[in-house]
Amino acid sequence: MSFSNETKQKISQYYENRDPADYEAIGLFYGGFLFLGVAIGSLVGFLTSGGVPAFLQDGWIYTLVGTGVGAIIGIGLGEISHAIIVGMKRR
Repeated sequence: MSFSNETKQKISQYYENRDPADYEAIGLFYGGFLFLGVAIGSLVGFLTSGGVPAFLQDGWIYTLVGTGVGAIIGIGLGEISHAIIVGMKRR
């Protein structure tokens, strides 16, 4: 299967302009926001459930819900930072 010269040129141009540091920064933003969101969500869920005594009874579900919500917020913030980095790169 042979590609046209135009397609080969587009692919080679993409790899010439590709900077691995951009992808590393995006991954670090995703990871950092995910850890931050999970930690804050878990803490908020734990504290709103009533602390240790309530956690041992039925409070664990609040911690679990807080962890999930925190993870979703962290991923959302990671996506926003991804869009910012890509947008700055295209200028």
